[in-house]
Amino acid sequence: MYLIKYFFTVSVVTLIICQSATASDAKGSFSKKVKEGETTFDISSRPIKGYAGHILSIGMLRGGKKIAGARADVDYLPKSAKAVHLTDNTTPELALLSRTSGKNATEMLDVYWFDGAKLHQSSLPKLEEKSGYKGGDHLYFEDRLIVRTVPVYLDGDQLEKPTGGTRSFRYNFKGGVFSLYTGGEKTANSSDILPVKNSSVDVKPPSVETKPVVSTTSLAITEIVANKTGMEIRANGEITKYKTFFMTDPELIIIDIFGAVSSLAGKKVPINRFGIGKLRVVESKGSLRVTIDTTNRTFESYKLKSYGNSLYVYFLE
Repeated sequence: MYLIKYFFTVSVVTLIICQSATASDAKGSFSKKVKEGETTFDISSRPIKGYAGHILSIGMLRGGKKIAGARADVDYLPKSAKAVHLTDNTTPELALLSRTSGKNATEMLDVYWFDGAKLHQSSLPKLEEKSGYKGGDHLYFEDRLIVRTVPVYLDGDQLEKPTGGTRSFRYNFKGGVFSLYTGGEKTANSSDILPVKNSSVDVKPPSVETKPVVSTTSLAITEIVANKTGMEIRANGEITKYKTFFMTDPELIIIDIFGAVSSLAGKKVPINRFGIGKLRVVESKGSLRVTIDTTNRTFESYKLKSYGNSLYVYFLE
């Protein structure tokens, strides 16, 4: 049984961020204001001490008054930010572009959109790693479409030296969901796909399925619920490998569960007890991350205890 106890006088912590990609620049910071008409997006990102992660903060202002905001712990540093009109000509969306590190760097896109009350975030899904695809995505905007161009690798091609030409995919964005553009002649399988030397090369666009699928062969986190003494993270099997971290400014409890997946990934789970409104669940290769923040000034002290198919978070008096 694995027992951990933390008290919140700790000022220096180590935080492991597990999301979709590695930052191309683990250090440094990003700060920019993007204005479109009466709307201004105020973006800032600062590194987390001890790890190549960042706290990303976004404020949305209209006429100089803040109307919405968003905050997240991410593992990338934005490279550019721009206001775009993907859905209508009245309220702009914020597009944040970043790049992975290493060879054949891939561009990634996060879109922040306003529903009239809150600022939400959606990420362009990854391409399926089929034969002919090794990354190197380039993204740009064309009218109200997002265009993704990728190099195509033939058998025997070295990394960064593709000989199969390129292919392009165009996406609509509506209601927080990306979907392949099928209007007119511009479809994912027609003239907008640039010629390749081998038409049998299989580079498939990402699935547009919006409901996460839980693998039956993996440890699956099925639900997270509040009880009288804390929270219970329930799974379909025994939870044996996990780590917890605490960070300040802002105060966060981070729980990484290794080898786990969940249909809760990408969602906010309501708790509404112990000074916790909602917690965030993020899935990446090899682990599931649960991020807990507080509406109070500080957390109470807490401990974790694994028992059977549940991981308990006890808040101590």
